[in-house]
Amino acid sequence: MLRRRSRFTSIIAICLFALSACSTNSSDSSGNSPQFSGPWAEEFQSAYDSTDSEFAKTILSDGEITEAEIKEAEQAMVSCLEEKGYTEVVFNPGGGMEVVVPPGMEDSEQGDVNACYDSSGYGPLWIYYEIRVNPNNEDWEPLVVQCLKDNNLVESSFTPSDLDRLYETGEIENHRDQEEWTKCETDPLGLG
Repeated sequence: MLRRRSRFTSIIAICLFALSACSTNSSDSSGNSPQFSGPWAEEFQSAYDSTDSEFAKTILSDGEITEAEIKEAEQAMVSCLEEKGYTEVVFNPGGGMEVVVPPGMEDSEQGDVNACYDSSGYGPLWIYYEIRVNPNNEDWEPLVVQCLKDNNLVESSFTPSDLDRLYETGEIENHRDQEEWTKCETDPLGLG
């Protein structure tokens, strides 16, 4: 399920959603995969099936991710990146990550980050941030559109199709300097 968000900004912006799609696909061949339920069951199943990390599987297996668990995963990610020579690794409250890339490492940065996502178990836990801002897993675009309307940022006739058009044409960038617009894109229900 793709959600367009602009929550990741800075020196390096890393999209957890895209990374989860790039994770190694591995199924639990033993057939012992947990049975997930609730509004995020499909995403938990997908995250669980897409990782080889026993750490991530353990966290995902009960169908919830606690703040303590995500902090532990973040620390594992920081340790991995620091071992590779990256510095100033900072996690944003909304799920983004910033890291300073040392000179000469720019070409290997994305591969290193992907490797750390996989090895630390952090990558498949992206849904933690999604659940915080959309606990009932509602269709994202209508939530964003309603927030934009509620904040008088668009006309009352604005639709999810109009929002999609802004993304497709790149015109969305013309609005990202507005704090309220960005809040609607990243947390339309105001829960984060």
